[in-house]
Amino acid sequence: MMYMYNLKNCTADNKFLARCFYMANLGAEVKRALRFFNKGMDAEYRGARDRVDGIIVQFLATEPSPCGRAEALLLRNLVRHMHEGRQVLSQSTLDQYFEPFAIRAVASLS
Repeated sequence: MMYMYNLKNCTADNKFLARCFYMANLGAEVKRALRFFNKGMDAEYRGARDRVDGIIVQFLATEPSPCGRAEALLLRNLVRHMHEGRQVLSQSTLDQYFEPFAIRAVASLS
């Protein structure tokens, strides 16, 4: 079960950190889905895909920017459509994309 931020009475800084937290977790699940897909592990891929959907729902609850929301939905669709041969991002590209979110999320814990 993924930890969900309680956003009631959160400051703007806390909401920003919540978005970083969700994006860092999203990155891990997107990369996991890609790895399972490439190995032909269908059940595991579907599980990761479902977790991506859940994280996206939580992220959208915290993201006020239309551009940020569109970007999150694009990532969700990338994972949903991998099985249709629409895989357009490599593991290294995903690492570079999600790394700043993971760094911010981890830095916020100290």
